[in-house]
This record gives sequence, structure tokens and C-alpha cells, in this order.
Amino acid sequence: LHDTPRPNITRHHHHQFILSGHTGLHAKLMGEYKMEEERVNEYPLYKKAEEDHYIFRTKSGTWMVASKRAHVDRSAGFIATQGPAPLPTSEGVTWQYWDGSKWVPDDAISAIDVKA
Repeated sequence: LHDTPRPNITRHHHHQFILSGHTGLHAKLMGEYKMEEERVNEYPLYKKAEEDHYIFRTKSGTWMVASKRAHVDRSAGFIATQGPAPLPTSEGVTWQYWDGSKWVPDDAISAIDVKA
């Protein structure tokens, strides 16, 4: 038996991107996120510059925005992709936010790569 080498997922992921468009309840979560060394569910964890906000990929494949690090461990967040996506910046990704009782689609939210 041969061990299949795991792909270097870092090269498939962009090191930073800007999450923008939401002006409602969770506007504070918008901003520039940079890739951390840490992995969550085998995918990069992204952290907002100078704030304790994170974007991570859940076990089901959706990307979620957490307002603090403890929420990442519980797979909890306030903004998420509406379905699985390889990257938060993938073409066709749509987002939603938690209004306190249900998920609400928000077509204004997008994640755009920052070119280094």
C-alpha cells in the first residue's frame, strides 16, 4: 500500500481576501482576512486583521464567519456561504447571515481576493 500524498492546499488558497457588502447586524465582520498557519477541518483558517474574527470551512463544506475564536471550535458563526464551496472567493458563491432566528440570503456579501 502506498500513502497518497496529501495535496498542498495552501497553494490552492489565497493568502488574503476582503469580505464586504453586509451593512446590517454583522457589518463589523466585514474586512480583510489573512490566512493563518492553523487548519480547521483540513482547510486554512482566516483571521481578520487586528480583530478576533475568523473565517473557516465547516465539516459540511460551507464557509462561516465567526465573531470569536471559540465559535470556530463549535462551528458557529453569523455569516456563511449558502452551500459548500472550495474557497470563500469561488465564483458563484452566495452568502447568508443569521438574523437571530433564521438564515437570510444577502446577495451583497462577497469575498474578493487581495492581489499581493
